[in-house]
Amino acid sequence: MKRRRLILKLGLAALALAVCELALRLFGYEPHTGFRNLICKERIERPLPGVPYLFKPMAEFREQWAGNPDGYFDPPDNSIRYRVNNFGFRGADMTLERNPKVRVLFLGDSFCWGMGVKDEDHFLAVMGRKLADVDGRERVEFYNLGMPGFNLRQEVALSAEALKRFRPDVCVIWFFLNDIGTGNDGLGTISRLGGDDFLPGLRGFCFLLDLVVTPFDRMLGRRKLISEYTAAYRDPQSIQRMSKLLEAFAALCRSCDARPVLCVHPVLHELDDDYPFEEIHRKVLAAATEHGIVSIDLFPYLRGMEAPRLWVHPSDQHPNHVAHRSVAEGLVGDDRWVGVLMAAAVDWEARRAARRRGTEKND
Repeated sequence: MKRRRLILKLGLAALALAVCELALRLFGYEPHTGFRNLICKERIERPLPGVPYLFKPMAEFREQWAGNPDGYFDPPDNSIRYRVNNFGFRGADMTLERNPKVRVLFLGDSFCWGMGVKDEDHFLAVMGRKLADVDGRERVEFYNLGMPGFNLRQEVALSAEALKRFRPDVCVIWFFLNDIGTGNDGLGTISRLGGDDFLPGLRGFCFLLDLVVTPFDRMLGRRKLISEYTAAYRDPQSIQRMSKLLEAFAALCRSCDARPVLCVHPVLHELDDDYPFEEIHRKVLAAATEHGIVSIDLFPYLRGMEAPRLWVHPSDQHPNHVAHRSVAEGLVGDDRWVGVLMAAAVDWEARRAARRRGTEKND
């Protein structure tokens, strides 16, 4: 009798679980799916010393996401298509020849590249339009040399060649906190904030399991995220290595008459008074300032915003078009950034005038 009751209870429990699973599927529950970006295969491997890869000029590729919760991605496959320019970078075609505009070069990782954001919504495109609205003319041109997966060492290595070739007036490192190392230090955000650690394959088949597991997985992942970043920036060798790379970057800029700038992008997590990485921001900014680099913290531009609303997708914590717009608007209104551009414009005009005088004298 007891055995029959036990079997009956187990059967009812299994039936209840099956009904819940069916209800989740019928009512449109989307199980958690780990983000897997589709990186372009058209690459040039190790094109420069210290640079792991660059895209081939005019290459085209796309990224695809599991869903389209805010309708931003292109139907029907929830994707964004990219086409790199004549030098293999994001944005409009670039030229080695100088023109009357102030030229600003940006280096960074996927946050600078703009993963998950269309060309017209990228922070450089938004900032360019905002600056042009001031007096109705485009006085500044932005070159985006950000590359997905790069770290600070690789960004500085790329700057060594880019500064000589493109001759910018300002060179900016768009620094995300996992750029500190010389390689992949395991400082991820997607694998932590996304909740991808526990049984990722099984959860795609059992929606009920995903519903139960995902909140706990994300909670544990956030703790790991804070712990790993805190440990990395407590390591004196890591800080010293970062400082030396920033020193090298500043020296390269000055040798090419470019003003060095470093912008620190926050982790899109708890963007309020409890933001757990403010001390790390201070360490990075202090290291850059020590070497004469203009240092700008981007966190105040996003403070108070709900972090998940700034993610490209629930499984992809790259900054979305809303975050890009907020950062661009914040920079345009920042006196330090505007001051850098104005000083660069004065320097550029002085160099142009000197060249004209030299040409007239030779004539």
